Amino acid sequence: MYKKSVREIPKEKIPQLNYDSRSQSIVLSGEWSWTTLSEKMLTSLPELNVSEFNIDGQAISYMDTTGVYFIHKIQEKFRAVGKKCVEIKLLDADRALWDMTSTLEINSAIINRDGDYKAGFVERIGKRTLHLWY
Repeated sequence: MYKKSVREIPKEKIPQLNYDSRSQSIVLSGEWSWTTLSEKMLTSLPELNVSEFNIDGQAISYMDTTGVYFIHKIQEKFRAVGKKCVEIKLLDADRALWDMTSTLEINSAIINRDGDYKAGFVERIGKRTLHLWY
């Protein structure tokens, strides 16, 4: 719904995700926010031929909680195929947002006493935000 009414995103704000084999890092750039990100980005992740990798988000120009959500989803997608994220590099302002969510332990899914899956806080925010786009 909202996504359809948003004007075209300027080229420098388009979120980018590229793999740098020299540093074994997924390099993120552009604006990582709810107005620029698309769930389609998660379906076109690069193939990694290594068991461990880094995420380098130092070139992100702006990030909000949706950007944090997407980075967690990237980690989860690779973890599901046996790849481990060793380090996440972020600018100080983005690191503060990342650390805030990490220290509250709201990033990962919660398993209740019955063993049922319950989405984490950041995941719920991200899904609700994505719902507004359509």
